[in-house]
Amino acid sequence: MGIVYDTPPESILAICDTPDRVEHWKQVKARYSLLYAALQTYFTGEVSPLQDLPDSEQELAMAHRDDYLALYALIHDGWKYISPELEKIKSERGVLKEVKTPGGLFHRIFIDESFWDFCQAFRGEVGMNDWYEFSPGSRRKNYYQNSKDHLLSSSSASKTKPEQAKLARYKKRLEKQVNEDKGRLLRYWCTGLIQKKAKSQKNPLYRKLKEYEQRNSEFNALIIKSMHHRYIPNSYSWSRGKKVLRNK
Repeated sequence: MGIVYDTPPESILAICDTPDRVEHWKQVKARYSLLYAALQTYFTGEVSPLQDLPDSEQELAMAHRDDYLALYALIHDGWKYISPELEKIKSERGVLKEVKTPGGLFHRIFIDESFWDFCQAFRGEVGMNDWYEFSPGSRRKNYYQNSKDHLLSSSSASKTKPEQAKLARYKKRLEKQVNEDKGRLLRYWCTGLIQKKAKSQKNPLYRKLKEYEQRNSEFNALIIKSMHHRYIPNSYSWSRGKKVLRNK
């Protein structure tokens, strides 16, 4: 898979002007360094570093790796669809000009997502309000509501007017979430493109798409499970470089 860029980069420590930002950088750096090492050993056949994690952490870490592996397989096998469309948007995103292969695009997604996870401590400096709040309770509530609405949207049965209104709200909510999750826009762009191209079960990519959706769903479900109040008792917020713990 080649060599990934330093992410989040060491150079960014120079602007980590509070102890909380420095600590956050260390945590994100450790998580993605371990994840990337796990991806590398998967392809080289060496022993995975995830085996050294405590049992309580292995399942989520392995699901995170498997989500990326399924994404890579989708990009790799869907490259004939992705490559022409990628050329059309390179002028809009300068960093994409160097992307010429499926592996290169995967690296770019990995870099973007790891950097965005770090950037919650710098929301005021990356085009958003100088405020970020994380609430496990709200995150779980949104997840379960989205899961119910997704089942409704996937059903082939005719929809009542109340159900149609609910699906319209669901679509707007998803669009809002995608637009706010800027670091994962490239992932969403790729998967959305393949979804349009592989609608038919006769398309060879259809199975890869479903495999990716399954791995992604499993990973998200484990994230929500890890947010139970037994494990994460507090909400927290970031404001002006300080991380403040709050009640549930």
